[in-house]
Amino acid sequence: MSSVNEVFKIDSVPASSRIQDRSLLEAKRLLKTSDRYVKEIVYELGFYDHASFSRFFKQRTGLTPQQFRERH
Repeated sequence: MSSVNEVFKIDSVPASSRIQDRSLLEAKRLLKTSDRYVKEIVYELGFYDHASFSRFFKQRTGLTPQQFRERH
């Protein structure tokens, strides 16, 4: 039986990377277009806590979620 990565791997990009990319895109959209608290966005996107989401977001954008919201 094939693993999820083997089934969904496109252009040598693992499924986990595609999921993370999609989560980041959705987080950016929500931060730009909604007035929701970051904490609400964190849980909506399925992250366990605010700290892990903030770390994930900053590693990929160079900004905290709040900094991103203020600049966009």
